[in-house]
Amino acid sequence: MRCLRTWQTSTNFPSVIDAAAAHRQCSHSGLAAGVRSWFTARASCCRTADAALPARAQPLFFRAHPNGQRAPHRLPAARLLSRSTLTLRKRMSVESGTQSSTYITGNEDRSPVLPRQLLPSRQHDHGPAPSAELVWPGKTSVRTGSLASVASSARAAWDLRGKLVRGEQAENLLIQGDASRALSELLSATAEQSLAGRVKLCYLDPPYNTGERFAHYADKADRAQWLTTLHDHLVLAREFLAPDGSLWLHLDDSEQHRARCVLDEVFGEDCFVATIVWQKRTTRENRKAFSSMHDYIHVYAPAGPKAWKKVRNGLPDEGAFSNPDNDPRGPWRSVPMNVQAGHATAGQIYTLVTPTGAQHDPPPGRCWTYTAERLAELNTQGRVYWPRGGNGKPRLKRFQNEVTGLAPFTVWTADEVGDTGSAKRALLADFPNRQVFDTPKPVGLLERIVGIATDPGDLVLDFYLGSGTTAVASQRLGRRWVGIETSARTIEEFALPRLCAAWEAFPNDGFAFARI
Repeated sequence: MRCLRTWQTSTNFPSVIDAAAAHRQCSHSGLAAGVRSWFTARASCCRTADAALPARAQPLFFRAHPNGQRAPHRLPAARLLSRSTLTLRKRMSVESGTQSSTYITGNEDRSPVLPRQLLPSRQHDHGPAPSAELVWPGKTSVRTGSLASVASSARAAWDLRGKLVRGEQAENLLIQGDASRALSELLSATAEQSLAGRVKLCYLDPPYNTGERFAHYADKADRAQWLTTLHDHLVLAREFLAPDGSLWLHLDDSEQHRARCVLDEVFGEDCFVATIVWQKRTTRENRKAFSSMHDYIHVYAPAGPKAWKKVRNGLPDEGAFSNPDNDPRGPWRSVPMNVQAGHATAGQIYTLVTPTGAQHDPPPGRCWTYTAERLAELNTQGRVYWPRGGNGKPRLKRFQNEVTGLAPFTVWTADEVGDTGSAKRALLADFPNRQVFDTPKPVGLLERIVGIATDPGDLVLDFYLGSGTTAVASQRLGRRWVGIETSARTIEEFALPRLCAAWEAFPNDGFAFARI
């Protein structure tokens, strides 16, 4: 097991990649190392002994930690479990898919952790151990709170081919190569070249492990290997996130439920923010038992949902505003002044009298938003609108300059952000003579994610870049981005041409291209 030393870093993002200088900085192997001006790979690695799980295939099982108390190593699933333990009784075998008994073990030896707090650097506290842990063959037993998976024993051989793709300086970077190696090298950079703790949004759209074969990749892997790769990538991604950043993991029904367990383990259960359901198709698939029309996007934030809400952006409020009474405070619209009575106080239930003398009680099951005293204050301030010539129930005047954005729903329809079909048609329009991706993501979907999670100038990371939609959306919205894609063909045929076109339309900052 490899470990990477935690480096103290500054907050400046890598600035300029000089094309000529990049061409001069060559290694003895002949590969240009121009990106070393961007990333100075200084990794200090150490190895620690760790007992590995048996190499033979084993079924998946859950390991529960009941209230931090040590329990017998293995308990039969038939045994009654307390409320604090995971009550799942059956699980699927990795290889055969048959049901068998679930093994519940006690809390392993774990070092104590401090209460969660926001830190100015990348040294996040990852909270208490998860209440349940998903275990699979080959998984390391080292707690993921460490940097066990963050390692690189050698410097990268970057090949920039001596040129900057667009712009006079590169604030954005496209990398072709293995994601694990590229991430490890990015983490090993120090000082002003480091990206650790600076990524505001990490969007991941990995293979779903559906068992299907597509034109551009095979979406079938051994489940244990798929989980191991996801786990290691999430551990790496966690080290890039800023304290107020967020990670969005996009999956379908094939593995999303297991991925939630891994996310809870890597980030902590208290870092879960929401699961978004995206309508990926509007046509019906009659060949299967149910026609699947949605994907899942799990959102996690190191700061936790309450703190992250303060920094995330709301959706635009596109409601109509007007100023029929020429209020000097500007356009406004009215909203009802009654709410559900479930948590009402006695002061919110009363009979109010309008300016014309009409009397109103709150609707059944509801109460007034404000007490009678507060309502009188708002009326004096000109914040209350009385419809029907003063006979109607009061409504609050909400001014346009007070609106800060709407909380996003957790269901996103195709009409709002697009679907797979619209994304595929857009790619075919740009590349009519090429076989495009079968399940591309629409730009509208990524623009919404980027818009919610970041502000202009923030850094976005996607290391399953594919055709480049995340980077395209980031470029269009004035965000900086780093994209990593394994397939050279995909970058050459799709990602690079799309990013060049996006830069021509939105020439904010230049970008460079590197290979490892």
